[in-house]
Amino acid sequence: MRYAELELALHRRDSGSYALELRFSPPDGEVDVRLIEGGPAAVQFDLDRLRALSLEPSSYAALLSKGLFKNAAVLTAFN
Repeated sequence: MRYAELELALHRRDSGSYALELRFSPPDGEVDVRLIEGGPAAVQFDLDRLRALSLEPSSYAALLSKGLFKNAAVLTAFN
């Protein structure tokens, strides 16, 4: 049985700033589909706050999501 795959690749640009690539492979496809038009999207995370929330999974997830989906291209790709 084949499965669809979604790959998120984060490449560090500087402190707290990353380039995000999203690739999707459909279950019966031979080709990866890049989900963000125009190349990698810039995303930023508050790393100090994330470290502080490392033992609070719900708050950590909310802050991580906020940083990831602040970029409209990323939100559009996931939708």
